[in-house]
Amino acid sequence: YPEYLKNIGLCIMLGLLSACSTIPEDKGSLSNYTNLDKTSGVASKFKSFSDKEKLKNYNSIYIAPTIIDQKVLDKVGDARIDLVANLIDRTICMNLAKSYEILGAQSDNALSMKLYITDFEPTGRAASTISSAILVRVPIGLGMLSAEGEITANDAGQLMAIQWSHKAAPVLTTGGLSKISDAYVFASEFANKTSKLAQPEGDRNNQDDIIKLRQKFCIDNYGKGTAAMGLSQIGAPPEMFDKGKDAPK
Repeated sequence: YPEYLKNIGLCIMLGLLSACSTIPEDKGSLSNYTNLDKTSGVASKFKSFSDKEKLKNYNSIYIAPTIIDQKVLDKVGDARIDLVANLIDRTICMNLAKSYEILGAQSDNALSMKLYITDFEPTGRAASTISSAILVRVPIGLGMLSAEGEITANDAGQLMAIQWSHKAAPVLTTGGLSKISDAYVFASEFANKTSKLAQPEGDRNNQDDIIKLRQKFCIDNYGKGTAAMGLSQIGAPPEMFDKGKDAPK
């Protein structure tokens, strides 16, 4: 084999060894960490807990805006981590609208969801450019996102919780031309996983017009951003297509 192919293969193997996702230490954001089960997952790692039997006793939920840990804010620079946080909020809101009434403020009789971005590493744009040229992602500039969240109820305590982390890996991820390229894709994964844990037991049989009305609330609060996910998965910068929650509705 040509020497440069051997070098690329070595880089990929080293990258796969160094790019394993790991669950961050407890950040103290959640009200309780003892309910979480053992670490699961392959590309992403997570611990989770969900009491679906009790979740079905509630018909409404308040989703607080995702909080970005100060550690992340201190190193994020000009990366649009706010778009990552907003994507989490938007995706969870759209998903949970199928099962719950989405509230604009906390209520004593409703569920309350809190979400946190606990760690972040930017995607290396130069490395992504090189990867595009050689059609293989090099194991440098690999982005990462860690997040956690929970659902609580005043009369029942914690009913759902998750700790989650995903780090990009050569071959398995595509990279992109934005510092948030990896994190943006991973945020959607986290939001969908969290949404599944938050769904109550059984089928609510909500009518389509009710779901659409609830989802309009989500769009009004978090913007559409519908094209951004598909385009970001092939390397396009999310900033070009997702204008965030303040975009014209």
